[in-house]
Amino acid sequence: EEIKKETCASHKLGKDLSFSIYDNAIIVPSGRFLYAGVLDNQGNSISAGAFNELFKARSVNQSEIVERRNGIAIYIGILHNVWGHCLTDSLKKVWFLHDKRCKHLLLEGAKIVYLLPDNEDLKPYAKHFYEIVGLNLSDLEAVKVATQFDKIVIPDNSLICERSDTKEWTFTYTQHFVNLWLNIKANLNSCEKVNLPSYKKVYLTRTGVNTQGREYGEKLIERVFEKKGFKVISPEKLSLEEQFYILSHCEEVAVTEGSVSHSAIFCNPKTRLILVRKSNYVNGYQTIINEIADLNVVYIDAHCSLPEVQYGAMYGPFYMCITPELERFVGHRIPHLPLWMRPSWWWYRFHNRKIVHWLVRVFKLPYF
Repeated sequence: EEIKKETCASHKLGKDLSFSIYDNAIIVPSGRFLYAGVLDNQGNSISAGAFNELFKARSVNQSEIVERRNGIAIYIGILHNVWGHCLTDSLKKVWFLHDKRCKHLLLEGAKIVYLLPDNEDLKPYAKHFYEIVGLNLSDLEAVKVATQFDKIVIPDNSLICERSDTKEWTFTYTQHFVNLWLNIKANLNSCEKVNLPSYKKVYLTRTGVNTQGREYGEKLIERVFEKKGFKVISPEKLSLEEQFYILSHCEEVAVTEGSVSHSAIFCNPKTRLILVRKSNYVNGYQTIINEIADLNVVYIDAHCSLPEVQYGAMYGPFYMCITPELERFVGHRIPHLPLWMRPSWWWYRFHNRKIVHWLVRVFKLPYF
């Protein structure tokens, strides 16, 4: 019912966007990108400069040295490596770079600056994507220490985050965000054509990705769709151009919900998108992607993920399995072992204990 409510409503806002200028504001990176952003000259977090509207930028530590810079900085947010955030949060201020007001500021000597997630360098695939977006990274500057500028220009967000009645993240967007995606697709269409076959039905798998103990059971789901005639594709093994070609030439895409499913924005309108849910929450990012791309969407519950114990349902760990809903979708019973006979189920139960989450957080273990 929650998904139905979200998918039946329009999330598009009919408003224009502008920008704000702050004197002597400070851009602060953070060990966790959720708390990076911009502070005003009184040390207060600026909403439009935070990761999203639900978070606040961290304060400056007393022992922290703040670098002082002259001039005007145009802040375009955090450029992520996480694929889902590349396609969404990293783009919400990019509209301003195509605005004549921004071009006027650049003629006056303004610099375009951004933050990195956890101060990590951008991965090659992320750099390539941002180049397709139209960002010339050599002309941009990454802020890696707390830095104060004479003036910081912060464009409004074209993708806005709020909290729904059920406490989930929900999003709205403007035509600026749509226009940017139309431009990205046009750029990909104009790229050199790839030499790949096209498939009518595609399953995008994450089984080749090291999920560090956060996901279990997708191999079972993958086999179900493979038997239904879906071509199994590991997107991380393909270039961006190849992924775009495959998704823009298929009629159906099946995929687990999350970062990988956000790639459905590359599909043509009316493509059938089969979203395999791996936890009990509404992914607000996916909702707007479904709407912007004008997809025909089917949601399938295919998990026994337990209630979250630490970070939230969207963070996992996730346990995917054969469910009555999946069997109803394929139209027949699917032979499978009961959960109690699966070692992976007991290992998952162990990983989902509070003590494990605590150990991971305290000792910074490679789990999340």
